[in-house]
Amino acid sequence: MSLFVWQDREEVLLASFREVLRGHAPGPLRRQYWAREHGQWKIFSETVSKD
Repeated sequence: MSLFVWQDREEVLLASFREVLRGHAPGPLRRQYWAREHGQWKIFSETVSKD
């Protein structure tokens, strides 16, 4: 899992990870983009890649 945080006009967080189910190979790479709204983090975009 990788986390990157940056601030432009608002605070944004990028989380990159692979889901791994017990007994299975790692799944696709997921990237979630989070923004802080009124003090709470919310996902505003998510991508899935087979890389």
